[in-house]
Amino acid sequence: MRLRPCTVRLTAAADRRRRVLRPRPVATRTGAGNGRGETNRAGAACDARAKAVKSPFVANPFQNGNRKVVPASLIYARSNGLVLMLHRNADGAGRASDIHQGKWNGLGGKFELGESPLEASRREFEEEASIALPESAFRPLGVLQFPNFNPARAEDWIVFVFEAAVAGNEARSGLLRSSPEGDLHWVAEGEIASLPLWEGDREFLPWVLRREPFVGTFWYEKGALARSWLAPLGTRD
Repeated sequence: MRLRPCTVRLTAAADRRRRVLRPRPVATRTGAGNGRGETNRAGAACDARAKAVKSPFVANPFQNGNRKVVPASLIYARSNGLVLMLHRNADGAGRASDIHQGKWNGLGGKFELGESPLEASRREFEEEASIALPESAFRPLGVLQFPNFNPARAEDWIVFVFEAAVAGNEARSGLLRSSPEGDLHWVAEGEIASLPLWEGDREFLPWVLRREPFVGTFWYEKGALARSWLAPLGTRD
């Protein structure tokens, strides 16, 4: 009689973490006893043991691809008491599914591969406002997290908020330009709160206008703000 060992393999994730479990081999008979029937029973026992062994690690939805993190920039350009705002009112195919449609936002968008927050902000601002600014014109102000911000795509967003200083002549040159995503307007700082904004924007925009660094998280459910957390980051100038 010859014994054939039956081993159990762990998940690839467990193997990668070098947490190797060593289950006791299960012996099966071959070539004796009930023949094929006994071998099948032994194989079934092996399968059952394999299913009973679980990885000591819980699958992380960000690692297994069930959830994605989207890095993005958000820029508030300022010039002589005015803030450049984008009204997301563009028409066209696909705009009905735009989660920002109808809202007023700062400028910005998703990172391209390999970009830093500053590089993405500078590129997005030039693309949307048609104003090329040097890197020195941008000042980081905060970092915002939006868990499950786009449920249809299983996306969490991480947003890097910048202020951009725009000279008067540059502001005038971009005054009447529009973005493919909507219309651009220079809005007085005191009038921003009266615009149709995301609810969370109303909480962190005062920090932007005060130039006070911040970090925060905003949880939305079905487009409405469910809860939020906002805290100062570092010290004021």
